[in-house]
Amino acid sequence: MGHRQHLRPQLTVMGLALTLLLLALTFPLLAKARSQPHIKQAEQLAATAAGTALAPASLTGSGDAGFSSIEGQACPGRMSSYWKLDETDGAPFNDARGNLKLTCTLQFNCPIGPVKGRVNYGRSFSSASKTKLSAPASASLNWGPNDNFSIELWMKGKAGQSCMSNGNNEVLIGRNDSISGLQWWLGCENSGGRAIFFLRATTTIGSDQVILASPASIRINDGGWYHLAAVRDGTNKINRLYVDGVEVDAEAGAVYSTGFSSLFAALTVGGLNSGSGNHFNGIIDEVALYDKVLSPAEVAGHYNNGIPRAGYCGGPFAPTIISTPVQTGQISRAYRYQVEAVGSPPSKYRLLAHPSGMTIDAGGLISWTPIFSDIYRVEVSASNPEGSDTQDFTINVTAGGSSPQVYLPVVMKG
Repeated sequence: MGHRQHLRPQLTVMGLALTLLLLALTFPLLAKARSQPHIKQAEQLAATAAGTALAPASLTGSGDAGFSSIEGQACPGRMSSYWKLDETDGAPFNDARGNLKLTCTLQFNCPIGPVKGRVNYGRSFSSASKTKLSAPASASLNWGPNDNFSIELWMKGKAGQSCMSNGNNEVLIGRNDSISGLQWWLGCENSGGRAIFFLRATTTIGSDQVILASPASIRINDGGWYHLAAVRDGTNKINRLYVDGVEVDAEAGAVYSTGFSSLFAALTVGGLNSGSGNHFNGIIDEVALYDKVLSPAEVAGHYNNGIPRAGYCGGPFAPTIISTPVQTGQISRAYRYQVEAVGSPPSKYRLLAHPSGMTIDAGGLISWTPIFSDIYRVEVSASNPEGSDTQDFTINVTAGGSSPQVYLPVVMKG
């Protein structure tokens, strides 16, 4: 479960002045928690760039968008900002839902890109090059102690380089005000690669903070794509952390005495405005903020949409076959395999290669009754106007038989 701290020292006027001075000079990224997860501060991790830029291609741009849709696509309600990071000509990166453009500054290099993202393009960040994007302080980023808000994104670390024990905790998105003490961030732990959601309120005489972390068995630094979502349910006083559509940690009774506002602190992506920078080493894509609680069903839906590389706002996309084929059969026994594909509009299925007598119906169910023992090759396609996907496999038919059986698909992670 998450871990909470209440630090409210009694201060004299002189003590308060000294505290403000110390806070202005430096404010540590994390206070030591009373119990695990203990988040460490260490030397910055040096690594090479996390990707190679792709040549620009024709993409649907971010552009301007109204509240209800992006280029005719239905978006989740109360989405306040959405950075698709699809731009092929570099910064600034448009906010498809609001007015917060992400830019680079002279002291921080721009991330590499465009690179292949989870949905179209993304940007590749490097701790060695101290790459980072930022948006200026805005009222849309200020939340009260009882407000509801959510943060989500896709990320892909570099195996053997991201979130390692000899580096800092790496921040994917966050905000830090070293004077007031406000700090929140979503990222990964430096001593094992667990996902972390850190949320500390604004106060000059102490801090209310909650740290959520995925269990040790769920690490996000193995070089694969992961969907992360952090949720603050101020109405019910609960903080939640999700990895790949599943809640991995939560803290009930998360009551804050002050809110999460700042007149000066920028929003940063790929790092944090802190002494070390806490730069991320890898690719970030599809960053979104919401002025509401994303429900478990919404978080799971956004993750599932990302498996076939679709964004949060729906719209048509090419199919991806996600089921695992049945590769064994027996003579005289009915063979069934339900092909499962995700795409919009729905897919049409067709057998491109198959043994005699095998059929596939409009819903993707393959049916056949083998007569001879052998190894048979099958290729099936799923297509819609946006594109197609194919699956090629073999079926090993042996002697023997029993009653007919339908094999349900096993969905694979994208």
